[in-house]
Amino acid sequence: MATIKDDASLAGVSLSTVSIVANGQAGERKISRATQERVLDAMHKVGYRPSVAARKLRRGRDRRQLTVFWADDFREVMLARFLKGLHVELDRCGIELDVGVETYRNGELSRVGALNGAPTFDAAIIANAAPHDLAFLQELKPLAPMVLYNRELEGYASVSVDDAGIGVLAAERVCFWLENRPGSDDGYVACLRAPVAFEGMRVRAESFCEHIRKAGYKVIDISVAENSAQGGYDAWGDDALNGASCLFTPSDAVAMGVLHRCWEKGLRVPDDIGVISVGNGAIEYAEHSCPPLTCVSIPMEEMAGHCLELLGGAVGFQEPSTATRVRRVPAQLCIRGSM
Repeated sequence: MATIKDDASLAGVSLSTVSIVANGQAGERKISRATQERVLDAMHKVGYRPSVAARKLRRGRDRRQLTVFWADDFREVMLARFLKGLHVELDRCGIELDVGVETYRNGELSRVGALNGAPTFDAAIIANAAPHDLAFLQELKPLAPMVLYNRELEGYASVSVDDAGIGVLAAERVCFWLENRPGSDDGYVACLRAPVAFEGMRVRAESFCEHIRKAGYKVIDISVAENSAQGGYDAWGDDALNGASCLFTPSDAVAMGVLHRCWEKGLRVPDDIGVISVGNGAIEYAEHSCPPLTCVSIPMEEMAGHCLELLGGAVGFQEPSTATRVRRVPAQLCIRGSM
């Protein structure tokens, strides 16, 4: 087993320097970036992982630690579904694993101490990474297995949803609904767009609009100030959505705000207007909204299971084949009462 002396010898630095870098204190102790790189490169080569070893020694057991890095923005509400998927898969396979969550500000993953030294985990899942975060990961030399959730980056295993497919599924449902709804040709289709947190949001909306236009229907983009129920409620400002036959929203949170506003305006859903959303929140809320919300659901629970499989032996699973390091999972259309 590699020791701190092995790492210090290979890097050509003192034991204390290795300890400082390993504990993520290099910045505050003014260790140069070049020295940090040498130490981390040496850790990678000799397989020295002091923090993990020390943690296990303190606990008196050899229990694996998985850390999930999750952005602390509107996607926090999605975390519960993802964690549920992890635990369901672990229970199914009879594997014991300590699962921890570390939140980070979107675009500032590089500031997370746990990723700037020797890892304090056996494996990690990085979720919701923004472009700046992906740039950081591209330069990172991981000392423990990592999987990206709903992002793809060369050199990393990843599990992502088919974003273009989400738009297609939503458009197909809208077209079917319009074709079977008397008088629908007089209105238009509204595509609500929230601020883009990652490229997949843009892909979903563009794919949806393209297929609606190809089907011969008019589609109009409507900006939403924020990806939340309040954002959906406020989207009606100055009657911007008057005349719409149906709406496609970027999340079920936005759709909840839309449904509230429809109720206030005396609009019957789906008789007067149809609503369909990207389903990325709590499933039971969509099932029990009034009316129940039709959505294209992102299979977060299934995707969580794929993340565990790709982490392989680091979390007690069989090692995956190199051919399956990138997995794309199709979304699922859930037809309910709103369309």
